[in-house]
Amino acid sequence: MNHARLTAFVILVGGCEEPAPPTPSDSIIVPYQFIIEFELDQDDDVVDPIARARFYDITQAYDLLGNAGTIELTGGDTVFADDVELNIETRTTLGSTLRVDYSQTVPGDQGTYDFAMRRPDRERIEATIPEAHPMQVAPIGEIAWTEWLDLSWTPVLEGATIDIGIRPLDEDCLTVIGGDVGHVVANLDDTGSYRIFADAYHSASQDCTYELIFTRRYVTSVPGNWHVKGEDLPASDVWAVGRRTTRQTFVALQR
Repeated sequence: MNHARLTAFVILVGGCEEPAPPTPSDSIIVPYQFIIEFELDQDDDVVDPIARARFYDITQAYDLLGNAGTIELTGGDTVFADDVELNIETRTTLGSTLRVDYSQTVPGDQGTYDFAMRRPDRERIEATIPEAHPMQVAPIGEIAWTEWLDLSWTPVLEGATIDIGIRPLDEDCLTVIGGDVGHVVANLDDTGSYRIFADAYHSASQDCTYELIFTRRYVTSVPGNWHVKGEDLPASDVWAVGRRTTRQTFVALQR
């Protein structure tokens, strides 16, 4: 299955209706009916990444947010990453769409991770997922009273997107949205640079330290292998999702 085949099922789902219930996985007999996403979510400040899996029904609508046609694991179907069962189920509802995730923390620094959906009768759907690409953000340091701050990072990945958040590390400095992490920008094309409006982060009474949180997401296609009762079936692609978070601090000097 290639990307062109997948996009044939992409539609935009709107409205505020109740989300349709997920498809039980044990109702799917033919493995080619599965659209599979295996994800590695890595944080540079944390050694062990989070492995995630999502399953969609190719015969149902597949919307731009990746929620419609969601499959839940039933009937003894399970999913593993490096033999760690992804047994934390999370359900996310957005408007009239639903997404079901299966996740678990796995040991870090493995280089690659072997994901497998395991079904009864010796059936497996497997794929090897590489660690998410690291991102180096140029040091910022101190900034004088200025309206703009230019950010840059390497390498750039074609087709990837960047989310940037910000939070204060000092008391009595500007609290961003929710007093925790505010959104600077979301779904930015990975161009390696971005300019933020920095004037808002300068205080009239003290220097303020802030942390910028960069999260890059990208999707690639990797070979998948299917095994039924010990026999290999023709390979089909699996969507490998890489998510990598890194941080950079800066000090906004007193006005």
